[in-house]
Amino acid sequence: MRNHLIRCKENPNREAFKRQKLSSSTTEGASVGPSPTISKFDQNASRMKLVKMFVKSELPFRFVEDEDFRDFVRSLQPRFEVPSRTTLRREMWQLYEEEKTKLKIFLSKQCGRVCLTTNTWTSIQNLNYMSLTVHFIDDDWKVHKKILNFSQTTGHSGELIAKHVEACLNNWELKRVLSVTVDNATANDVGVQYLKRRMLSWNCLVLKGEYVHMPRFARFKACVEQEGISYKGLVCLDVETRWNSTYLMLKASLKYKDAFVLLDIQDKKFGAEMAKSSGVPLEEDWEYARSVLPFLKMFYDSTMRISGSSYVTSHMYMKEVFGIGKKIRQYSESSDVSIRSMAMRMKGKYEKYWGNPNGINILLLIAVVLDPRSKLDFVNYFIDYIFESSMASGLKSKLLSSLKALYDQYQGIEEGSQSSQQESQLDDEDDDPHGMSFYLRATGRRFDYISELDKYLREDPEPYTKSVELDVLHWWKVNSTRFPILANMAREWKYLFAHKIG
Repeated sequence: MRNHLIRCKENPNREAFKRQKLSSSTTEGASVGPSPTISKFDQNASRMKLVKMFVKSELPFRFVEDEDFRDFVRSLQPRFEVPSRTTLRREMWQLYEEEKTKLKIFLSKQCGRVCLTTNTWTSIQNLNYMSLTVHFIDDDWKVHKKILNFSQTTGHSGELIAKHVEACLNNWELKRVLSVTVDNATANDVGVQYLKRRMLSWNCLVLKGEYVHMPRFARFKACVEQEGISYKGLVCLDVETRWNSTYLMLKASLKYKDAFVLLDIQDKKFGAEMAKSSGVPLEEDWEYARSVLPFLKMFYDSTMRISGSSYVTSHMYMKEVFGIGKKIRQYSESSDVSIRSMAMRMKGKYEKYWGNPNGINILLLIAVVLDPRSKLDFVNYFIDYIFESSMASGLKSKLLSSLKALYDQYQGIEEGSQSSQQESQLDDEDDDPHGMSFYLRATGRRFDYISELDKYLREDPEPYTKSVELDVLHWWKVNSTRFPILANMAREWKYLFAHKIG
């Protein structure tokens, strides 16, 4: 039967069988494994794949009638019937209707209220278009963004856009709307009021639709342009659980101070809305924000420096702690009462975590010692600066003893030292044909053995510059021949802390 299928001129898969036979003959003699499973050809499934490809790749309909494309498809599957451009367009529309039905069911069953966003623009052909996007979170707490409508309009007036939105919502049978965000607040006020009345009649708005309208800062942007402010950043909101957001909010707000003042003058709604909380910022509020900004920046910068995940941060951690402690002490002595009060509160928080020497992880201090720019003197200086003399003395002794113990552990010495080993070697006169041991005994040089740790600590620290950051791991790599044991310590501990802290 197989031979017959290859010879039969009526067989639509004749060429495929010939290629398969040729492939089998070329591999004759090789180990034969199980035959691959041949899936059944499905014309409808393949047609749907073709339709989706044209949609996703945004291919023109005429491409399906290109002869080279058809030859390529026939070489893959001769039985596949390539549709015409008209058929392709019809099946694409059918796919849209099917997906729309699925999304309708999903919206009705898997989400509560939705937020809408409208966008309007004019093309280079001077044609007006509008899109409507829905944003919602489903019952599984997944965020969704779906474009419900994209259509051509006859204009950009607020009422016209509102009627388009209404028609789209009716078409989608979507009535549970929480908010509507539009492009230009001034042009869309009338349209938003129209939508608000319609949605109230649907009995679907919360708080009687008082907050259904979400304008996109059009008036604020106009004030920014009027004041000639060149800053392009956005004003972010303060988030209680992310304290760094306070710094970012104040930083951007101060850039736009004049725009906020002008907005209060031109837009009475802004002042009325602000009056519901603490009111419009006064000049003394702006001055206070400006005065605390450097204080907040200190914490923000420290967080950014020690939060990196692609570089080593272990040697920086305690440096940041020392730097913050120094700044807090300086601000605690400020002549500004508000700054001094804030610093004192921060000092209490700081001492809660770093005020007790027994609560400090010695490995964090050792990591700073292994920074060739800092070494032991830097750490000891700040220990004396932060703690009172008795606590500082105890912590410095603990640091030095822990550092030596860690070094000995990496050196692999449990008893004795290299110097004692050297002495035992020098005692054997037979191994000293040239009198070296005699010379060392006579001069006392045999007692001058210096460990890697002592040598490292005695050498001057590497120069410190603000403009150039030292690659600590590269430094230890270059100096690993001089300090093999310390280099091993630096590599392992700094790698560990890079992951634990970063």
